[in-house]
Amino acid sequence: MNKLLYILLFHGVFVFHVSGQNIFHQIKEAFQLIDSGAYIDKACVKDCQSLWGKKESEDVKKCYQWHKNYLANTRVIFLLNIDVDSALVHTGNYVKIDTSEYNFTLVFFDKKWRYKDDICFVDDKVYIAFAEYTGAVYGKKFVSGYERIIKRNPKYMLYCLRLSSTILYIPNNFDEKIMVYNIWDEKTYELGEYLKKLNNKNAPAYYYEYKKGTIEELGNW
Repeated sequence: MNKLLYILLFHGVFVFHVSGQNIFHQIKEAFQLIDSGAYIDKACVKDCQSLWGKKESEDVKKCYQWHKNYLANTRVIFLLNIDVDSALVHTGNYVKIDTSEYNFTLVFFDKKWRYKDDICFVDDKVYIAFAEYTGAVYGKKFVSGYERIIKRNPKYMLYCLRLSSTILYIPNNFDEKIMVYNIWDEKTYELGEYLKKLNNKNAPAYYYEYKKGTIEELGNW
């Protein structure tokens, strides 16, 4: 994995509170703790174990070697997993950060920003997150969205399984704002604004989907 080009974008796991230690300060601390190379190796092994079983099996070893070869010379985006509750948007207590061991989702692109692969987790289990974006139309929107956001040089990037078709990030010039880019309307919103839009019955469901249920349930698709 030493050939990988790391784009470090991370986030930690706590509850959004107006008082007490600020969630953005917690995110900053979490970024300082991440070992990117070790996490990628560990994530690849975990992904292989989900397919082939025990860590020491030959199948897992072959799978890991395939990951290592396939992902060489890729651009890696680290997305901190968060969860949101749109019903609590007016309370200021609507964001939670994943505190599990595997709390980052990884997205891999080649040097031309073409999507290659991803490794995503829910409660330390591997799940499929970006399969819906691999078709021709979806893929173009997905990749162009990430290209656009990366050019903005975000401070940190996040991922929310519940918010379909979105890219979440904290801008480089704002310490305390989580922004949401919707890949379909190609517009950017502050997270609180976006959640209020989701509560609007007139919002186009195709563009502004909010997946209900527990994170564990949503991870089992």
